[in-house]
Amino acid sequence: AGSFKCTRTDDDGYEQVLGFALQGEMLGLDALSTQHHASGVSALEDSAVAALPLSDLLPHSGRLHAMEQLLWHATGVELRNRAETQYQMSAPSTEVRLARFLLHLAQQQLALGHSGRHLNLRMSRRDIASCLGVAHESVSRALATLAQAGCITVNMREIEIIDAAAMHALQRVTRGAPRSRELRHAMAHTYAS
Repeated sequence: AGSFKCTRTDDDGYEQVLGFALQGEMLGLDALSTQHHASGVSALEDSAVAALPLSDLLPHSGRLHAMEQLLWHATGVELRNRAETQYQMSAPSTEVRLARFLLHLAQQQLALGHSGRHLNLRMSRRDIASCLGVAHESVSRALATLAQAGCITVNMREIEIIDAAAMHALQRVTRGAPRSRELRHAMAHTYAS
């Protein structure tokens, strides 16, 4: 239960956010290959976890079909989340990266039975920026840009996706930073369809 940020800290103490995990996800799968955790996890709110040592997990995975299926599923979710983070970071502009991030978070929340429009960000803008590979000031500016374009509303850490179709159109921008004209065009294109 709760939400978490997954991080990796280098020798100089710099913390890179690798991604975020929501309730029901398995954490610490990076230890399956080396039996050593290359990343750390921090709770972003009051949370609960069930700890299961790797030494207790692996001997039973071959004998218990349900345990084996759980490991395969959790590994698949982790791979999908890492691929999603790479997809978000591959965008040329902060606005597109942020649109992709917000849409992914909305999809995760919807899968958990929560609203896919109303997002309560548990992570800081600095954590989002670290995950997306941009400066934290850029995240604040991109939120303002998306709000001015009518895609979202922002109230501190509460985000409401107003125009999901425009956000989906925006996430497909693959060259350069979208200007307000392109944002308007993406929105107008969705209404014309």
